[in-house]
Amino acid sequence: MSKTCLSCHEPQAGIMMGFADNLSIKAKILQIDLGTHKDYVKFNNSTRIVNLKSFKDIRNYFKTGFSVTYHEINGEKIASEIHRFDISSSLDKKDKINKKDIKRLKKISKGHIFDVRPPINFVAGHIPEATMLPATEFDRLKNKLPQNTNEKIVLYGDNNCFGLAALIKAQEAGYTNAKVYADGYKDWISTEYGVTEPHWLRSAILNGLPHVLFDLRNEDEIRQGHIKDTLHITPAELSSGTKKLPTLPDAPIIFYGPQSPKTALQALAKGYKNIHILSVNFNQWKIAGNPVEKGQAKLSIINLKKPKPGTISIEQFEHFMGIHSPKHLIIDVRNANEFSRGNIPGSINISADIIGRRLDIIPKDKELLLYCNTGILAEIAHNILDKKQYKNRYLNAVVTFEDGEIDIDSL
Repeated sequence: MSKTCLSCHEPQAGIMMGFADNLSIKAKILQIDLGTHKDYVKFNNSTRIVNLKSFKDIRNYFKTGFSVTYHEINGEKIASEIHRFDISSSLDKKDKINKKDIKRLKKISKGHIFDVRPPINFVAGHIPEATMLPATEFDRLKNKLPQNTNEKIVLYGDNNCFGLAALIKAQEAGYTNAKVYADGYKDWISTEYGVTEPHWLRSAILNGLPHVLFDLRNEDEIRQGHIKDTLHITPAELSSGTKKLPTLPDAPIIFYGPQSPKTALQALAKGYKNIHILSVNFNQWKIAGNPVEKGQAKLSIINLKKPKPGTISIEQFEHFMGIHSPKHLIIDVRNANEFSRGNIPGSINISADIIGRRLDIIPKDKELLLYCNTGILAEIAHNILDKKQYKNRYLNAVVTFEDGEIDIDSL
């Protein structure tokens, strides 16, 4: 059970509680992130779903809380019920607050909005003037709350269980006017701007996490020094439309420099999404020893995408396809019918839905290279084998077989 779930629930045999992490409709497998590790359950037509339109609907709620009731057959967990936690319906009306009310509260008082998500989520982006107070560390950090327990406080997560867990803790601590912004940061950032902390930006620069960064200072200041991989735009250029903002899928646009809040509002008004401002200025960034450059700002964005943990690159995978290495074994984790219609020469077929029961035929003295059509089944199989301490990597790519040709393309 996830540590967050323990805030509200007692562990029970035959019930798994955590966050939906991956799903294969074809193989009927749901992967759950339990915080310390990932586990999976299989489902079938007899599995009951709660607060979901269909099994496919689970994809719309990745990273949100689920409870799965299951039984074991031959060592496999089979789900009898998959229940999505609907935080909004779990809250009394008096305990809720919406975006409009949050904006009004921000104008009235500071120090009363608390982000109860994990720290990594907070530093990536949070509501302006919010204070970090992770739900899982609430008891240790509750001294951040106002001393007056009658003052209004707002707790928010990501439309998941963090807000509800924090509310219970706050009420237990005597706070009588605690509210939960149930729709959370995902709802906020859809129409408003957020604040990014330098810790996240530094990690994004060093590790290739996608982001688009703009320096709003003048060109002379930029030439003397700027944050690594910065682009340049002025508020006037954005307002007049003489320059457009380049974007990357799912990547935040981050402004720093004078008039950052005003520029963020201009970007939102022009229809841009996922807008953030940096919480520090350039001098503060530099003094902290973060990556800087001199000279002209970049002319175009650099699309760096950090590989997911446990993956093998397309280039490496294709290399092993061609040499038939005795130290490696390629496993196709699709079903037998798909394998028969086309496969990689030299690979063996063990579908993801049974791979946990076929460990007797899988060698432990070789590195296993897993693939499917889309990377979804391969990732699920990777986590199953990883848990059993098999050395393996998976291909997170699109693999197609047509007229005897094998095509591998990035997602």
